[in-house]
Amino acid sequence: MEQQFSSFTLLRLANVMRLTGLARSTIYKLIAAGEFPAPRKLTRRAVAWPASEVEQWVVARVRTLSGSSHRSHQSKR
Repeated sequence: MEQQFSSFTLLRLANVMRLTGLARSTIYKLIAAGEFPAPRKLTRRAVAWPASEVEQWVVARVRTLSGSSHRSHQSKR
């Protein structure tokens, strides 16, 4: 992931969905399970995610998936 965000950059849901490739419902299910960063309340009706936390989650997820796909290819041989 080439894009580096400032620790002060906030992302709204549409951008989080675009960056992760996840649907809204999936994001909120992962938050409820403690597996995705929780949004921060900006106003009474608006929330946003710190971009750095979303980026760290994406990097960790890619590393996890890369490791598991590598192992599954080895087991098929």
